[in-house]
Amino acid sequence: MREFQPSFRHAMIASMLLQGKPVREIARTLKQNPGTVIRMVKRMENHGYIVRQFRSTFVQYSLTILGYSLLEMFKIQKGNTTETTLTQSVKRATLTEKPRQFWRLHALQFKIPFVEAFQPDSIHLIQLRDHPTHLRNLKNHSDLIVEFQDFTCTLSTRALKITGIQIRMPYDDVEDPDTLLERARDVFLPEIENLEMIFRKHYPKLRFRRLANNIIDVKVIKGELALEQDELALRVGAIQKETGEKLKIFDPKDGKLSEIVDFSLGPDKPEFESVHPTKFIDNMKIYKGFLEDLNSGKFYERFEILQKVQEEQQKILKTTQELSIDQMKRTDESISQVIDLVQKVSLQFYSSLSELKEAIVSMGRH
Repeated sequence: MREFQPSFRHAMIASMLLQGKPVREIARTLKQNPGTVIRMVKRMENHGYIVRQFRSTFVQYSLTILGYSLLEMFKIQKGNTTETTLTQSVKRATLTEKPRQFWRLHALQFKIPFVEAFQPDSIHLIQLRDHPTHLRNLKNHSDLIVEFQDFTCTLSTRALKITGIQIRMPYDDVEDPDTLLERARDVFLPEIENLEMIFRKHYPKLRFRRLANNIIDVKVIKGELALEQDELALRVGAIQKETGEKLKIFDPKDGKLSEIVDFSLGPDKPEFESVHPTKFIDNMKIYKGFLEDLNSGKFYERFEILQKVQEEQQKILKTTQELSIDQMKRTDESISQVIDLVQKVSLQFYSSLSELKEAIVSMGRH
């Protein structure tokens, strides 16, 4: 994969993104094809310069720390026509930096129940001109499918389901996967409120259910969570390339695919991905704890403790076997002694019996 070297034009795009300008407006300002600018923005996002946020009609981006460093370079070089100076400066700055790790929460599905259910024959009343809208006929009712730029909404008679959501957040800024999921909901919540307003224009009775604190009740029903720039995934990815075999871990209880090392961001960017539909957060927490123990040395301490426990178990087993053998020997000796005693008693009994018999015979003669 070709090394990414930000140019002066990338810096200009970062500056305009910070002002909240959509990609198409930036393309008009730079007199570039929108597809070209979109590709440049995508590369900046993949390399950790910008983070995508959601809007119904367009995508908005915010800058990362690396993106702000690019912005500073743009301010210094503004008015300088020598584009290569910036490129070389960025190259020198980024070569020594360790790539930032990101959480990538994707294939996310939210479900928001309605306060009042739709009548099955009323759902077709909602038609959005600006977004592709069509009905999906099911056995007992119809669902309304509304396609937005970055996600899809499915309206049933009782709830709204949002699919195709993707959110990236810096690894260092989020404590754990549970917090990540809460932050993802918070990031997308304004968009959900906006969706409620859009749909109520067509169906005024539509209202999303809210919790006690007046926050919309958003349930996560499915998702996948990836850890980008993961060192262990990089090593496993290299092994996968050499052997052609892919790492696949299945859940021991239900047999579903649970964890993989994926290359969806590019052939040189493997990422560890938790893909179980209902356990993707819990499984990533386990993996994160394993990484922390591995990096801190606790894993090896636990391994040494485990070895000591196993050694002690072997000693106990050996002692138990020796005791069993000794007990068996003693038992054999006891049995032999009992047999000898029985034999002696038997001999004495038969001898006494013979003497008694002789005495009786002798008494009969007299």
